[in-house]
Amino acid sequence: MSENGIKIRNVVNVQERCDVCHQSDMFDPETQFCERCQHIALVQSSREEKLNAAPLPEFLTRRLSSNTAIRCRNCNQFIMSRDTSCRHCGVYVRFDESAQDVQSERFLIEAFERLNNCKSASGLSWEYLRFHFWFFPLLIFTPLTAIGSFVLFVRTLWLSTRCWLRLSYFNELPDGRIAEGYKDLKRSLGKSAGAFLITATLGSVIAYSGAMMLPVFWDNYSKGQKEFNTGRYAEAEAFFVKALENNPNDIDVHIYYARSISNQYVNDSNADKEKNHATLNRAVAEFRKILEVTKDASKKDIVYLELASIYKTIGNREEYEQWLLARAHIAQTPKNEADSYLKLATAYGNDVSSIMQIYIVKERLERTYQPTNTWKAEDIKQLQASASKSLSYLDEIEKITPQNIEAKTLRVSLYRAFEKIGLNVEEKQQENNKTFEFTFANAISASLEPSQGSNRLKRR
Repeated sequence: MSENGIKIRNVVNVQERCDVCHQSDMFDPETQFCERCQHIALVQSSREEKLNAAPLPEFLTRRLSSNTAIRCRNCNQFIMSRDTSCRHCGVYVRFDESAQDVQSERFLIEAFERLNNCKSASGLSWEYLRFHFWFFPLLIFTPLTAIGSFVLFVRTLWLSTRCWLRLSYFNELPDGRIAEGYKDLKRSLGKSAGAFLITATLGSVIAYSGAMMLPVFWDNYSKGQKEFNTGRYAEAEAFFVKALENNPNDIDVHIYYARSISNQYVNDSNADKEKNHATLNRAVAEFRKILEVTKDASKKDIVYLELASIYKTIGNREEYEQWLLARAHIAQTPKNEADSYLKLATAYGNDVSSIMQIYIVKERLERTYQPTNTWKAEDIKQLQASASKSLSYLDEIEKITPQNIEAKTLRVSLYRAFEKIGLNVEEKQQENNKTFEFTFANAISASLEPSQGSNRLKRR
């Protein structure tokens, strides 16, 4: 009894009557056996098939050593392999059938493991392809990495073949996992094959386009530029030749190659003339090749200027003038066009100064010239021709850039020189052409007293 006066009785639930006949007169509560209904259990057991009565063979015991999920053959629902009956439909499960289902389930699990390996291999092939696009410079190595993609594809194909053969044993089973496994298998194989085809196609394009040689090309090109900038033109030529072998269509390399050849010309009277002549011929031929293949006006501008410089070096005024005029006529900026005319005007202006230097009076402290009536006729004729061309090109510059300071300075210098020798210049406009007429005043007073001849220059 407790402190509050409450008595607690121990109550034990004991079955007092039979569950079949619901009577207690012939029911033993201790054994829970009813003598009246025992014949019913005997009759029922005699009608049922004796299942799992014999001891299991050793191979079945090994197969049933682990409790595995299998499908019931009656309702196709999952049950455990050690269950004696299906918990869904109540059908008894034979141990030998359970062992067979366990073995089949293990084979099926192995097939799905191979399917997972196949899916992993196909995913690796796709990631391998994405890696190329993430790191764009690596695309030039795609012809080499296509071999790795092919290896991954072969691995996926091998795994998918093994998985396909294993799944083919279960085609008759009404299991939705089999059909889903076939779909995943086809999807994985197609994914790996697609990655390989993309890599192979891209690799073929890069291989045939010569993009694989870009690293070698840029290495030789940069080394050639370095040697060129340091004045080692023969070494630079060798590097540019290697760069052109890897990328023969690069115009910039062609220009540097031709420049490295032309800069090997030795402007010295004691130099080997035959070697100099051969060097310039090679350079001119290379520059002409560039003009044949390029349509870029800026590249043509560079080539025209280089060719004009070559002919200026060897003193060929006719070719020098033609290449500069060609440079002035290409479609480009007015600044480059005016620069071409300025170079020609300067060249002919220098001719005027050279002729005048022949007849300078050396005994005078102030620069004076001999009277023009003592000059040679061919020198006077040459001076007038050079002055006319120089002034004509200066007029062309004024049409393009009227505020060109260099052109104005050169014109002023020419007229001052003309004033010192008493040369009057008269401009005449004939339709669209402007001509110049030259007449000599009192050359003696002009040359000896230049301050008195400041008003003899006439420009109309």
